[in-house]
Amino acid sequence: NMIKKNIKKNNSIQEINSNTALKIEINSWEKKVLFDSTNSKKFIKRQVILAKNSNLELYWVINKSSNYELEILSNDLNSNLKVSYLLIGNKDKKIKFKINSKIFASNTKVNIFIISMVSDFWDIEADCDIKINSGLKKIEANISEENIFLWETWRIKGIPALEINCQDVIASHNLKIEKISDE
Repeated sequence: NMIKKNIKKNNSIQEINSNTALKIEINSWEKKVLFDSTNSKKFIKRQVILAKNSNLELYWVINKSSNYELEILSNDLNSNLKVSYLLIGNKDKKIKFKINSKIFASNTKVNIFIISMVSDFWDIEADCDIKINSGLKKIEANISEENIFLWETWRIKGIPALEINCQDVIASHNLKIEKISDE
């Protein structure tokens, strides 16, 4: 079961550090910045629901093996979301995460940024998708994933995907993988 978590203070930064599933609701006209510092070997799930004219920046730093899932629901007009994941690692680890964003209302912006800097036998599985419902207008959606590897042995599976069911959309997705030379 999801635990309902309401965030009430305006214009604040709130830290989340919880191994339990959380449902985070951003109310109409709220502007929030959240930093999720949860690092656990357990399955971690978050659900974010954005109301009319809401604005959320969500940052998450991951440095332990685990399985993470983030579901984002943009339910009403004029919501704005920026999600930034930072994966940092230097030992044998596996991270699996899924970000699923569903846009149900016009004048919505969703930007998802994932950057990883890893070495020594890392295994990353990243599944990110944005689904835009039909009949919507003035939608902006972006998924950007960049992976920087410092070692010879690693595995990455990245799936940035957009499902667009309307015409008035500016959208992009990309996946970039780089290895830094030993020299």
